[in-house]
This record gives sequence, C-alpha cells and structure tokens, in this order.
Amino acid sequence: MKMRRGRTKSRGRGYAGRQSGAGRKALLVVLLLSCGLLTASGIYYYHSPEDAKAVVGKAAVVGERIKGDLPGTEAPADPFTVGRVTNVISLNEVEMEFGGRRHRISLLNISKGGGQTADAFTGKMRSKLLNTQVRLEPNVQEGFDATGRRMGYLIVEGENYNLEMVKEGFSAYDTTNGRSASYDMQFRMAEADARARKVGIWTAK
Repeated sequence: MKMRRGRTKSRGRGYAGRQSGAGRKALLVVLLLSCGLLTASGIYYYHSPEDAKAVVGKAAVVGERIKGDLPGTEAPADPFTVGRVTNVISLNEVEMEFGGRRHRISLLNISKGGGQTADAFTGKMRSKLLNTQVRLEPNVQEGFDATGRRMGYLIVEGENYNLEMVKEGFSAYDTTNGRSASYDMQFRMAEADARARKVGIWTAK
C-alpha cells in the first residue's frame, strides 16, 4: 500500500508539472496576443527592433513574419504590403502609413542626390506620390538599411517607381546596399537609356 501511494504521489507531481508547463505556455500566448506580437494564427510580427527583442529564443527579423509554434496555420497577409505615402522626405526616402502607424521607407537602389536638381525631382515625386496608396515590395536580401529604415520598391499602378526614377534620370542606379536581387538588369538598362537620352542628372554629362 505504501508503494502504491508513493507511485500515485509521483504521478501526481508529474501531472502537476505538465499542467504547470502548459499553463505557462498558455499565459505566454495570451501576453503575446495582448501585445500584438502574435496573431491568432501563430505568426509573430516585429514592427521595430524593440518588438523583435521582446520574444526570447526566436530568430527575429524586424518587420518580417516568423512562423509560431501553433501547427497547421497559414501566414496572413504582410501588414506592410500596402500603405499610403504621407511625406516625401528626399529622393530616396518617403514616409508611409501602415495600419495607422507611420514608418520611414528607404527607396532601394535610389541615391539621395542633392542641390537644386534633387529638389526639383523631389517636388515631382510629391505631386505623384503624396496621399497615394502604393504597394511596398521589400528587398528579398535585407529588410532594413544601416539606420533602421525599412527598404523597398514602391509599386505604383503596377509599375516599379524606383525603376521609373532611374529611367527619368532622377537618380543613377545606386548599389550602396547591394545590387537589386530582382531588377538588376532592368536598372542597368534604365540607367544606360537615361544616359543616352541625356535626361535628368545626365543632361550636362
């Protein structure tokens, strides 16, 4: 009888331990849901470096989705896919609003430029982009630049606006953050064409 009671007690402790572990995991899920870091489908979102640090043990990538622990779930739409341009800061930087939050976006393969020419081009960008809904196509190699800005291509009415800027001579094909993984040939051809037509920054060259 003593042995049976001992075994029963041992099983009770093991069961209680498992229940305690499950309870802690459930509490963690509730906390993540309340913080907006985990969706009901088990996908983690990181909107900033601070958010990424909040989830321990995950190979966090800022602004990207990482599959959670819940089995059999599908990734929802990227919350940064479509947004509204709220400001044009420079030739290679705009501000966009996604879900009520504003983020600075670095335009991939576009140089910042400077002087009156850059100011004139920036003015044309404002007339084209301000308060316009556009799609942000992220860089497949690196999501953020050295200053923490999200990098990407602006897709306006189905066209890659970054590529159009190079075609119109607003900017050279800038490879500071590496060559375009998706549009390298198109950018090189666009710059060559702009040079040949002597438009934009190539006018006096």
